[in-house]
Amino acid sequence: MAFDINNQADLTALKNEEIDDSAGLGYAAAVNDDALLELMNLAVNNPGGETGIAPLTGRSLWQATINESINAADTKSLDWFFSMIAGIDEDVSDSRADIIALNDIGLNSKLDAITRLLSRSEVLFSNLDSNGVNEFVVLSRIDLETARAQG
Repeated sequence: MAFDINNQADLTALKNEEIDDSAGLGYAAAVNDDALLELMNLAVNNPGGETGIAPLTGRSLWQATINESINAADTKSLDWFFSMIAGIDEDVSDSRADIIALNDIGLNSKLDAITRLLSRSEVLFSNLDSNGVNEFVVLSRIDLETARAQG
């Protein structure tokens, strides 16, 4: 589960992150809470460059299947799958396990390579959701203020 404002450990971790600035984002120089939250919430500001598993979309699945030698039965399954999705950018992550179960090594390798940059908030508080995708985490001003108020 991502950051939980009711979880003391998450609040302590957020408070310590602001104080320690262990990744060196420059929290102390942030002119206000909005600037601080931007440092924490935007992946482009995360100097670690950590990545996580991105949602699977129709587009990314299509790109993964291009130039793959997929057997005829699995090709038929994928054709049927593509005919069912509403749009090329639809999130189809809930079908990720079914597609992986086709057991095509090349396709699975490409699916594993579909990643996205993580923000510092996500590095600290993101987990894999039920579809095997890194959760999106965006900390709010209320999250920050509640963490600071902890003894």
